[in-house]
Amino acid sequence: MLGQVTPAEIRAILGHVDDVILVEITRTGATAADVLEAFTRLEGEEARRGASDTVCAVMALLLAAEQPTQDRE
Repeated sequence: MLGQVTPAEIRAILGHVDDVILVEITRTGATAADVLEAFTRLEGEEARRGASDTVCAVMALLLAAEQPTQDRE
């Protein structure tokens, strides 16, 4: 698919994802390929160098979602 990623596609790529993260990822305008690339880069600890702005935005959202917040403690 060449258009903007859908929540179903995000879940297919990432597994369980919070609804807030789903909305934030779709707001980036990312495609399914962008989400897959961001996930792959993070899983492989690849550098952001060479990644598109959209892929970097998705990576930042995924990293932020992994960080525990002080409010939850």
